[in-house]
Amino acid sequence: MNKNLEKALYLGTGLILCLIALSLFFSHYEEFQRYIAGHEHLVQEDKLVSLEKVGMSQGVTYEEVVFQVLKAKERQEARMLSDLYAVSQVFNDLSPTPAAMGTDAIQVEIRVNGIRAEEVDLESLVPGTVFQCTHETDNQGRVLVLNYTGSP
Repeated sequence: MNKNLEKALYLGTGLILCLIALSLFFSHYEEFQRYIAGHEHLVQEDKLVSLEKVGMSQGVTYEEVVFQVLKAKERQEARMLSDLYAVSQVFNDLSPTPAAMGTDAIQVEIRVNGIRAEEVDLESLVPGTVFQCTHETDNQGRVLVLNYTGSP
């Protein structure tokens, strides 16, 4: 009688644990579905994702490319000034800045017709040109390089 009672208790405990596991699974599955539905909207609004889905059929205007080139030149100028400041701090025995220690955030490299944006002459770009944009990403999906290609 003792063994039968022990088997019944083990069977009952196992059954209760299975029911708890199933109920937790289905309750969290509903939360997971709501989470996916909520973030799916954010992914659809992402410009790179929408351009990839469309097949890059819409182009980038001349004005947008010029703005990107000007911003890249401005960032390069700021980076050069901060590097000069960091070098002068090192020579004056002050504590180095984060820029001097190499902890800058990853910047996206922009290329226009194969030329780095910092080296592009704005006069070589023809107004009214529609550029096609392609991008290169790393393994984690972060954009590393934006390539704008266009012909008048």
